Amino acid sequence: MNRVYKVWSIKELNFLKDNYLKMSRKELAAKLNRKIPCIAQQMRILKIKQGKRFEWSANEIDYLRANLHKSRHQLAEDLNRPYGSVCKKYNELNLNQ
Repeated sequence: MNRVYKVWSIKELNFLKDNYLKMSRKELAAKLNRKIPCIAQQMRILKIKQGKRFEWSANEIDYLRANLHKSRHQLAEDLNRPYGSVCKKYNELNLNQ
């Protein structure tokens, strides 16, 4: 079975480099119209890692506490963070109650 590989454009590579710390692999894949393993492979080729990219600032934590009435999806959008990151921080701060 022959596979057809889509070549990465300069624009796509630049987008990946500019946004890998701001977006999850799932979000990058959706934006670039590629599969998640393809995003991961290209990150390995470029030698870029996401690692601990989502350190929370005091302002962001204050924003979470002040906006408990908003959905987690809305908070993720407001803070430009993955939904899972917001859920994890909610649990760490015991805001689920």
